[in-house]
Amino acid sequence: LFYWSDSGIWDPVKKEIAWTGGPGTCCANPAIFQRVAYSLGTDTWQINATPWARGGHAYDGNAVDPRTGTNYFALPSGGVKSYNGISWSDLPSLSQYSSTVQSLAWFPDINNGNGGLLYFNNDWGSLHWWNGQSWQAVPGANPLSGVTGGSFMEYNPVHKVVWVGGK
Repeated sequence: LFYWSDSGIWDPVKKEIAWTGGPGTCCANPAIFQRVAYSLGTDTWQINATPWARGGHAYDGNAVDPRTGTNYFALPSGGVKSYNGISWSDLPSLSQYSSTVQSLAWFPDINNGNGGLLYFNNDWGSLHWWNGQSWQAVPGANPLSGVTGGSFMEYNPVHKVVWVGGK
């Protein structure tokens, strides 16, 4: 499960460290996605199944809205999913989903300070954000086409920017 899953998140609402990931079809049989969480309040770990019984690499595909505790996961070639602590749901479709390498980040300074979810797609070199209603292209974002093996996004609270990159 830890192979190819490198984006744990801190959920300040649930007081837990969590991530959703999977080893990919290259590395396990069966290759399934699961959600791992450590609860600070109960000092326990949990591994729970997700609704997706297939393989794929999670990479940097986890993010959290720190105001609501909603966890987000970019399922390879399957869209962006949200988890409210009880059940999973789908965000509306974005026409440019990545086949293998996608990144998510919560950017608290976008959307007039209300925050928003950022999605980077390495196949298209595009950056979009979820405003709570629909996906929007990030104006002025430089396309990063050519990222083929790994992508990442990280929020820097000091400079109030999101770093986007890959190899």
